[in-house]
Order: sequence, then structure tokens, then C-alpha cells
Amino acid sequence: MNIKSLLFTVALFAFLATNGYSDIEKSLDDPPILNHYSHIIDDSNGSSDNDGKAEGGESINMPVNISNSGESVATDVSAILSCTHPSITITDANESYPDIPIGANRQTDYDYDFIVATGILVQFNVTFTLDITSNEGTWTDTFIVTIYPDNASPMPVLEYQAHNFFEAGADDDDLAEGGESIRMPIELLNSGEARATVVSAVISTNDPAITLTDASENYPHIEAGYDEWSNYNYNFDIAPGITQTRTVEFNIEMTSNQGTWTDVFTIEIHPDNIVYMPELAYAAHNFDPAGEDDDNLPEGGETIRMPVSLFNSGNQMATGTEAILSTQDPDITITDNSENYGEVNINGEEWCDYDYNFDIATGITQERDVEFTLDITSNEGTWTDTFIV
Repeated sequence: MNIKSLLFTVALFAFLATNGYSDIEKSLDDPPILNHYSHIIDDSNGSSDNDGKAEGGESINMPVNISNSGESVATDVSAILSCTHPSITITDANESYPDIPIGANRQTDYDYDFIVATGILVQFNVTFTLDITSNEGTWTDTFIVTIYPDNASPMPVLEYQAHNFFEAGADDDDLAEGGESIRMPIELLNSGEARATVVSAVISTNDPAITLTDASENYPHIEAGYDEWSNYNYNFDIAPGITQTRTVEFNIEMTSNQGTWTDVFTIEIHPDNIVYMPELAYAAHNFDPAGEDDDNLPEGGETIRMPVSLFNSGNQMATGTEAILSTQDPDITITDNSENYGEVNINGEEWCDYDYNFDIATGITQERDVEFTLDITSNEGTWTDTFIV
């Protein structure tokens, strides 16, 4: 090689090094590396609900992005989509891509398409495969798509909401008690997303003390998010002999034109119907005074002033209380036999407003007991009691 050729060669290598020869050499040695980068579930077609989920019965458009993590540009890129799961039918498996620069990603020119079979009952994952080619090589990658249960139309969801008693036995005290016949309307709630039409419900219970006499009732249509009471009352009888409060579980089965639902609720059953009444009786007496000597002894020839108290052992206050004093003893003349007491509280004792008065005949020669009778009345009832002086 002459000097002129040598200088030209040196100058050429210097020029190539200065102007990117090393990159060109590297690009020839290091091809692109293509992989799945991302994908989009587009379920906006036809009857699909456009919620971004691949659901049973839906047709899916799926653009896929491919990334280039290699050291050179990928040109003339295409990829074939495949899936072996029996619920997936691919209807457009071949798509092309723009050139993909180093470190970039590009989306398909058009979408891959597939159909999800109907009858999907549970969520699961499906593996898709991409076989990628370009002028520079071939690659295979996989990615996961979640498949959801069939896209259901909006539906009502019926559930028990509340109950009350109308009436709760003859006393209608809002307590379901032994021996009573109960009328019980029930309220249902529609917590779903669609109107429930032609609604009815049937209640049942395994409690042996409950006899259902009207277990089935109809309801108005129930709009989504609203509740309605039964058109009429459910009826049941409670056996007598309930001795302690207990909880009874009822089942309720609800139906509409859109489906069926079941729920449970409980009510409290109380002991047999309690009659609330005062119970008045003699409690005590004293002398105020016992004759002019006021020695606390009723003696022959004396005029006695005698307050008497009453006790209420019942389960209700006595109101408008009064009593009449009497005796069969011939030596006693009662001169004030009637007195008022007003109210007598439960487990309370009340003295008369004023004193009963009686005179004792003269000539009493020996001590003896005299029986007095009290005829007691209040707004709630009447009672009779006796006591000894």
C-alpha cells in the first residue's frame, strides 16, 4: 500500500468513527426485541355494556401495544394473536404495526377481535399469545386477560326491610304474646338496579308455638332503591303457655317477574298476655286520737278517729281510690265511713285523706276483737278486705 492509499484508509476510519460508524455496527449486531406492552378491552360493541371488562357473551375489540426494548428499529412489524381457552373465539387474529423505534411502543393499526362465550359464571384469567415478526426477527410473548361472568341486565334485589304489628292481640300493646292472634304487615326493600314487578312473598317458621293463618301477601311494584309494605297483613296465632320471652326466626321467600330471593327476620314472643291491674288491700291503721285520753286504746264510751292505709300489690297504679268502712259489731257506731285516697302507686302505701270516725258504746266489760270491713274502689276495679281492731 502506498502512502496515498494508507492516508485514505486512515481518513476513512476517522470519518466513520466521527459520523456514527460504531452505532451502525452495533445496530447490525443488536436487533430489536419486541414484546407485549399493553392492551385495551373495548366492549362498546352491540349489546355489550361498555364497562371495560370482557364478560360472558360479549364481543371485544382489543388494540395491543408492542414495545421495542432492543438496540435497533423494528420495521414491517406484524403479530398474530392466539388463545387456546374454549370460551374464547378470536375473529381477527392478524394485525400490522408501524415501525417501532428503540425504547418506544406502538399500537396496532387496527384492533384484534374476539368473542367470549355465554354462560360464564365465575371470574377467571385467560392467556393470550402474540407471535410477532418484523424484518429483523421473530418473537413470542404472552399476556393475561381477565374474563368476567355474563353481563347481566339490571335486576331488582328484594330483601326484608321491616315489620310491625297491626294488631298485636286484643290488647294491641305492640307485643306478640302467648295466646294472641297477630296481624303483621311486612316491608320489602328493592336494593337492586331495576323495578320489581308483580311482587309477592311467603313467610314460614319452624317454631311450634306459631301457627300461620295467612302466610302469603302481595305487594305493589317496587322501584329500584325503594321499599313497599304488603297490601294486607300476614296473620299468625301464638299458642298459650309462653312463660318467657324468646326470639322466633321467620323465613321469607320473595318473588317477582324478575326472580326469587330469600331472607330471614326475627320477632320476640313474650309470655302470655299480662293483665295490668292494681291490687288494693288493707295495710295499717292507727288512732288519732283514741278518745279524750288519747292513750292509743279504743275503750268503751270513746269517740275514735282512725286513719287507714291501703297497699297496692298489683302491676298498675290505682287512681280515683276510695273506701267504705263497715262492721257488724253492735257496740260500734260508724259516724264517718267513707274516705278518699287518690292515687296509690305500684308497691306503694297510701293513707286516707281524712279519718274514719266511730263511737264505742259504754258498758264494755272485757277486751275483745272487732272485725272491720273495707270495700275499696278505684277507676280500675273493686276489692274487699278486713282487719281487726
